[in-house]
Amino acid sequence: AFSTPTSQSNIAFAPIPLPRKGAPQSSLSSRPSSLPPPTFILHRSIGSDDTNCDDDDDDDPPKPPIKDVQTTATATTITIERVSTKNRALDVRVLRRWSLLSAREYRKEQLSDYGVVVSHREAIDALTPSTMGDDGRESCFFSIDVAKPIVQFVAVVVNDGDDTRDDNGEDSDGEEDDDNLDRMNGVVGTVDAQVKKRPNGSSASASSSSSIYYPQVYLKNLSVDKDHRRRGIASSLVEAVRNYAAEEAVCAVVLHVDCENIGAARLYEREGFEHDEEEEEGGEVGRMVLRI
Repeated sequence: AFSTPTSQSNIAFAPIPLPRKGAPQSSLSSRPSSLPPPTFILHRSIGSDDTNCDDDDDDDPPKPPIKDVQTTATATTITIERVSTKNRALDVRVLRRWSLLSAREYRKEQLSDYGVVVSHREAIDALTPSTMGDDGRESCFFSIDVAKPIVQFVAVVVNDGDDTRDDNGEDSDGEEDDDNLDRMNGVVGTVDAQVKKRPNGSSASASSSSSIYYPQVYLKNLSVDKDHRRRGIASSLVEAVRNYAAEEAVCAVVLHVDCENIGAARLYEREGFEHDEEEEEGGEVGRMVLRI
């Protein structure tokens, strides 16, 4: 009944650029503007990984495994990147629907409705928070001894030789594609990770049982576009966070998940997370921990 073509995704990981020593957290110029080429490719088969729901709610039931489907396999290349530009940070906001317009859509609207010509950079600045730096990271509201600014990772579909877009985010022939994937510049998945050095609050909270997980990387807002699920993207994003946690020398990756979101919980279990039974008892949201 489920005649879904089998295909394979090539997930390419780029090394995570580290901040320059001694640079302040809010520095806008100390972050790299681009990432080095991918260092290796991880092959995953569709249907072998994440369920229909990642870290967001999804009422669709899990699909049965695909068996004995004889079709022509197609290959898709997906890279996992760390967000290091304001332009890419806007793509994340469009995917999450935190921004209703992409930069190109905003420019079109300003021109057609108000006769105002807006540059690509001006559109990005208008659609992103004023607290966001050129490196795509927003200011941290915690003190430096409590936490670091949030780091975002994205999964990006790479066009095999078809990408004719210039540095302004437009097609080189002057035409703009209104395709849903194009308006996000290929971003199909994203996750947030934040280093937390200690609990934020009184000494009483610092002495609680949860303090054993500090310093930690807190994982949140994991989501994958519905049309690109079951391709290993969610697992690859979790792996990027795990690698980031290892580089930051924390003791654990911690997250919270809705206890009714069985698909997301199973995904995290496969990635090595364990349930914190003490916090989950009687609660609607449970904590899961991956020890590093």
